[in-house]
Amino acid sequence: MHTLHQTLLAVHVICGAILLFLFWVPMLAKKGSPLHIKSGQYFGWLMYFVTIPGFLMSMLVLWDPVATRGVDVAAIANLDKFLAMNRAFAFFLAVLSLLGFVQLRHAILVLRDGPARSQVRRPQHYVPIVMLLLGGILLLPLGLVFSIPLFSIFGVISTVSAIRTFKFLLAKTVDRSAILREHIGNMIACGIAIYTAFTAFGGRRLFELSWQWELVTWVAPGVIGTIAIAMYNRKYTAKKAKASVVSALPTEQL
Repeated sequence: MHTLHQTLLAVHVICGAILLFLFWVPMLAKKGSPLHIKSGQYFGWLMYFVTIPGFLMSMLVLWDPVATRGVDVAAIANLDKFLAMNRAFAFFLAVLSLLGFVQLRHAILVLRDGPARSQVRRPQHYVPIVMLLLGGILLLPLGLVFSIPLFSIFGVISTVSAIRTFKFLLAKTVDRSAILREHIGNMIACGIAIYTAFTAFGGRRLFELSWQWELVTWVAPGVIGTIAIAMYNRKYTAKKAKASVVSALPTEQL
């Protein structure tokens, strides 16, 4: 189990490192251009190789923290505490992996489906969203039990994300601008997840951070990213609206 965990970890880290740079290619490329589409596809494939191994690693730790971590039981001072903390954090990372997976898959399918939303309304698409909702709800009290605010914060984020996704799926009708907002917002959220993992785990290993600063490394990318999503969507939607108005004008007015 330890070997499998380490193999999955290697795939997870390598793909995540590539995504730190690849994220900016579709972001900066002209929307709808071949470069935007192709780089976006590569980003999606690599993101799956981050989220799925992340979820599988978490499942392994939940099943057997000792064997998965490759530690000697005799060297553990308090086995019960070791098991509880490792399983709690593994559950937290499993929810984060689900969050990234759901955001990525939703971002891809809404653009592919258009207003019809035929694929995103299939039962298999609802399953991970329901899992994310339940996981987010369970993280809320888990943060209180273990006195780890991070669990509760991401419990709220995961729950709200799942509810927003359901709201989009269950809406009677959606227009093209709503689809673009869903695609853009969720793809940027995937980038936020990558940079959050980089700053949080990298910051913790490179620097001896207090729990307050460690909390900042987890939350700051999300706060900055949320502002970026709002600004990006506003700018892009305004540009599309302006283009629609111009195209609707009679030829003699142009």
